[in-house]
Amino acid sequence: MENRRHRVAVLTSHVVQYQVPVFRALAASEEIALTVYFCSRWGAEEYADREFGTPVKWDLPTLDGYTHRFLRNWSPFPGTDSFFGLVNPGILGELRRERYDAIVIPGYALASYWLGYLAAWLTGTPVFFRGE
Repeated sequence: MENRRHRVAVLTSHVVQYQVPVFRALAASEEIALTVYFCSRWGAEEYADREFGTPVKWDLPTLDGYTHRFLRNWSPFPGTDSFFGLVNPGILGELRRERYDAIVIPGYALASYWLGYLAAWLTGTPVFFRGE
């Protein structure tokens, strides 16, 4: 039986520091070739937190140890706090070109996640639904 790495994509809204160890562990696996697609750069760089009224920058490297790409956000009102704040149709081209064995999508609260489901359906890519 041939041993091969399963090609898995993750579609996620933005860089979240507590997800980084999971991404690194999956990428280090001999069974998984992981690529994480971020729908925005929010969290990857310093940003102004409106609720706390202060700049926030994570004190650890959040993009090291796994393959990742940032998708272009076409939303006229970008943000992670509204359904149309993230609109990343580029996921379709990525799934078509890369032919992943599966994609992980963490919900349905954003337009980009629905675009991910559509892209998966159109390309025959199995979906793992992940929620918090």
